[in-house]
Amino acid sequence: MGLIIGLVGSARPWGNSEVLVREALASAQEAGASVAALRISDLHVEPCTGCMRCAFRSEECPIKDDMRFFLDTVSQADGLILAAPTYFLNVPGPLKSVFDRVLMLSPKWDVRKDEDLKPGGVIAVAGLPPWRGVSRPFFNAFLYALGFMPVGSVAVFSPGPGESLLDDEIVGKVRELGRRVALGEKRSFMPEGNTCPVCDSDFFRLEGLEAECPICGTKARIVMEEGRARLDFSGGISDRWTSEGLRKHLNEWIRETGVRFMAIRQQVKERRRALEGREINWIKPPEREKGYGGSEEGSGKGA
Repeated sequence: MGLIIGLVGSARPWGNSEVLVREALASAQEAGASVAALRISDLHVEPCTGCMRCAFRSEECPIKDDMRFFLDTVSQADGLILAAPTYFLNVPGPLKSVFDRVLMLSPKWDVRKDEDLKPGGVIAVAGLPPWRGVSRPFFNAFLYALGFMPVGSVAVFSPGPGESLLDDEIVGKVRELGRRVALGEKRSFMPEGNTCPVCDSDFFRLEGLEAECPICGTKARIVMEEGRARLDFSGGISDRWTSEGLRKHLNEWIRETGVRFMAIRQQVKERRRALEGREINWIKPPEREKGYGGSEEGSGKGA
């Protein structure tokens, strides 16, 4: 069964993300897997500068931080379980910084195969259902980009740190997720209600009688039944996160933008000169000591 790594996307020790990763890993361990965990907040990951050396030239990222360590660590896992909170309707900042740097894997997209994808699982934590935002499908997309196929995802609504442990149903779902990842089960791609069968998104772009998932591109027909709208996904799923889809995006779009820009680079420089001649007062924050003054009180964000 190999090694299952749990990723904790919250900086709060013993918050909901951490305790649920612990539950999932305990279940995976009981199923015969070896386990380990990594806190995203322990990583020092700088923002992507958009230099595109990884995608255009297949070169190593010039930024010297923990991102290569993270990718190398994750590559050793036979399964991956991510738990993270939703902050202001979205992915927490440290995790998003890591996600933005996953383009470092693009040189491998030319040789990536769908049959090599490993099992993964997602635990998306929020305080209230109406404030769940867009995190859950982004967490799933993060796993796809890393080379893991989510076998399932669990939505958790629990505002107090560790409070989710009091919900036996949630704990049961999380432990089942850990077991499924350990056993290497496959994703069914069967939609549950009006949710995307690929990334579990419940928000869509609408055009006419068609809905499109903005995260993975899967499309559905809008069907009215007894006065209620239903999404019909029988037309198939998008290939965005498949090996062929990533390869196509890399070679037919990302790398082509480099060729296109080289042809217009001089024009951009000429237009830029007018801006270079104008002085701007850049506002800088004051220097201060770094620290964290966290408390044991509930944050309302279900970390």
